[in-house]
Amino acid sequence: MTYKLEFTDEAKSNYWDLYEFIFDRLPQGAAAWDLALERSLDSLEAQPLACSLAPENEDHNAEIRQFFFKTPHGLSDRGLILVEDMVVYVLHLRGPGQDVMPAKDVKFPK
Repeated sequence: MTYKLEFTDEAKSNYWDLYEFIFDRLPQGAAAWDLALERSLDSLEAQPLACSLAPENEDHNAEIRQFFFKTPHGLSDRGLILVEDMVVYVLHLRGPGQDVMPAKDVKFPK
C-alpha cells in the first residue's frame, strides 16, 4: 500500500524556513538536508504507522506521529504527521533543538 503525502501550509513554511536557514550558512548542507528529508518521506509513503507517537499527541484527540531524519552532520530534525485513511499529512517540520510544540500551535489540515 502506498499512502499519499500532503504538506500543510504550515509544513511548507517550516520547510522553507529551515532550508533557507541552512542554505545561508552552507548551500551544500541545504541540499543534503533536503535529500535526507526526501528519503524519510519515501519511507512514510510505505509505512507511516511505524512512526512513534509524538509528544504533541498528548494534547489532541488525533494521533500525531513523528519521524526523524538526520543531516550528514548528525543533527536530527523531526516531522509531525497525521495519518487519515490513505493520506499522510505532514503537519510541521522541526529543527534540532526546537522544543515540543504547544498544543495551540499544532496546525491540522483544513
